[in-house]
Amino acid sequence: MYDVNSLNSKLLQSARANFEYLEYCRVHVDGERLVYAIAEDATTKQWNIPTVNTSALLLGPGTSITQAALQKLASERVLVGFTAGGGVPIYLGSFSEYAPTEYLIEWIKGWTSDTWRLGMAKRFALARCDFMVRAWRAYDFTLDPSTHTARFRNGIARAASVEELRGAEGAFAKECYVSVARALGLKWNGRVQQADDQDLANAYLDHGNYLAYGLAAVVLWTLGIPPGLAVNHGATRAGGLVFDLADIIKDSIVLPCAFACAKNGIGRQRFREIVIDKFDELDALPKLFTEFKNSILELKTPQ
Repeated sequence: MYDVNSLNSKLLQSARANFEYLEYCRVHVDGERLVYAIAEDATTKQWNIPTVNTSALLLGPGTSITQAALQKLASERVLVGFTAGGGVPIYLGSFSEYAPTEYLIEWIKGWTSDTWRLGMAKRFALARCDFMVRAWRAYDFTLDPSTHTARFRNGIARAASVEELRGAEGAFAKECYVSVARALGLKWNGRVQQADDQDLANAYLDHGNYLAYGLAAVVLWTLGIPPGLAVNHGATRAGGLVFDLADIIKDSIVLPCAFACAKNGIGRQRFREIVIDKFDELDALPKLFTEFKNSILELKTPQ
């Protein structure tokens, strides 16, 4: 068991740069270092995992981890998730008994109100628009999302229920898919869930979205918010708050990366690296932390 008081000296999750996915390796402690080792022919090579600067560690197939390694990850407040191939989906994630309670208390007080849940869902949707306008400037294609975001903002303002908001959200997402595909010259036949490897665009959308869910899970895990207390996806998805929060960054980062990599025939591993690099470049994790905490403060339930 580690000392809860030591948590104050750790680097905040919102300031950490690394988001790691590992497969077919062994994670263990070597001296004071956390490392992962991969056997190649007759030799074994190992590399450091910078735990102090890592927000989440996803462990895919063929991966083992020692008890000492898990203890070190817990002491450094690193979220650990066990996943299928490529990081999708996350089957099991760690949870800290030392999570703060102040955000949870405010969330529960508001969450019982339909009006509050709709207001929070709208805030997340507006944050999605703001982030896209900023993020799409970082890509090579020339595409101004302001027309799409303006229509979505109008739909957000008019929505009198979560169902109406979800309808506006669906139309917005479809417009974004079509626009990015056209800008990149990619043939696009529509969104298909759990696509096979022949449909790279949809397969990469699935894969990248789960990486975004990992970032959202880090925020909720750190702030002590159960992922089942959703404001938008709760009616249809278990753990829907992860999806609610990840939507802020999905279209802004995953969509352009997925379509560009599919167009250029880039492999899955390289695609994953590109998405994670974009998370870092565009400060996706700090954005999610800031938006979530500010939303709670602005919609704080009166005493």
